[in-house]
Amino acid sequence: MTVAVAVAMVLCRRRRDIPMVPAAALSILFGSIVSLPWAAPAAAEPTDLAYLALFGLFQMTLGLTLFTIGAPLIPAAHTALIGALEAPLAPLWVWIAFGELPPRLVFVGGAIVMLAVVGHILIENRRNAARTPGRIAAKGG
Repeated sequence: MTVAVAVAMVLCRRRRDIPMVPAAALSILFGSIVSLPWAAPAAAEPTDLAYLALFGLFQMTLGLTLFTIGAPLIPAAHTALIGALEAPLAPLWVWIAFGELPPRLVFVGGAIVMLAVVGHILIENRRNAARTPGRIAAKGG
C-alpha cells in the first residue's frame, strides 16, 4: 500500500491533468488486492469488523482523499513529512480510542519524529520568508 500511495503522490505532482482522488482510490484497491492472500475475515469478531470498517471509512477514505487534494498545494518535502506523521501518531490514536497504552519508548520515538517534522516546516517557512520579504504585506493589501 505504501508503494501504491507513493506512486499516486508522484503522479499527483507530475500529472496535474489526472484527477488524483480516483488514482488514490485505485492505490488503496491495489493494496487490498495484494494483501488478500493474508486476510482471514472470518477470524474477526463482529466488533472488530465494525472497527475495521470505521478505519477504512475515516482513515483510509477520508484521510487519503484530503491528503491527495492537499498534496499539490504544498511543497513536496512538506507532503512527505506530513505523510510521515502517520507512524508516530498511530499509537496515540490507539491509546485515545481503545485505552491501549503503548510502551514509553513508542511515545519518545513519536515525539522525536513530530519535533523533526515541525522543526523542518518552521525552519523552511523562515527561510522562505527571508527570501521574499514583502510577500505577506503584498497578500494583505
